Amino acid sequence: MQIHAIHIDHLLSFDTFAWEGLDPHLNIIVGPNSAGKTNLFHALRAVRDALSPERAQATARWADAGHQGTDADTITIALDLPFTTAWEQGLLCAFLATVLCDQQEIQQTMVTATQRSPSADGLRRFADWVQERLRPEDISWLFTGRLVVTLVGRGGWQCRYEAHPEGPMFRLDLTGGGTLVGHAEHSQEVATQNWGSLFVAWSNRANRRPWFN
Repeated sequence: MQIHAIHIDHLLSFDTFAWEGLDPHLNIIVGPNSAGKTNLFHALRAVRDALSPERAQATARWADAGHQGTDADTITIALDLPFTTAWEQGLLCAFLATVLCDQQEIQQTMVTATQRSPSADGLRRFADWVQERLRPEDISWLFTGRLVVTLVGRGGWQCRYEAHPEGPMFRLDLTGGGTLVGHAEHSQEVATQNWGSLFVAWSNRANRRPWFN
């Protein structure tokens, strides 16, 4: 994983800052005093803290780090990232499969939509099917995106990953008290969660035996 660009709004000495086209071989930053070199690394540390399981404790550390001279109380840091190694891509495949196979979410969605509950055998076979067929080459669009962390006052960090930001959006919400939740966002107005519909499509194609109780 490399950082291709960094965008900072309202953090420490930065009001609005953008550094795009970062050289992958960059290993030293030179500039005059008060240019923001140290604060650039503070921004990266803030991203680390925002993604940490101890993000609640980290909130207090950054609550007063807003840019001086602005009325904005929201700090936003965004990193443009490509995931290029086989390990990173395999990890994202495993995460997406876990999201799609979340049994509790499938059950809740199906009961609400159809008043039927998926059987344990159906859920297990569905998970096997997803994990068997989900390969890095099938989700290459997920491997280039933007990691965004936002802090509003003392309200806590909000974190998300937006894949393919220039095209149809797919967003992973990384907040949720340490629980990772995925959803597809087809427009700014409509967001849909696809556990139930994918399970139904799979069960209809299988069509060998009932997958519902």
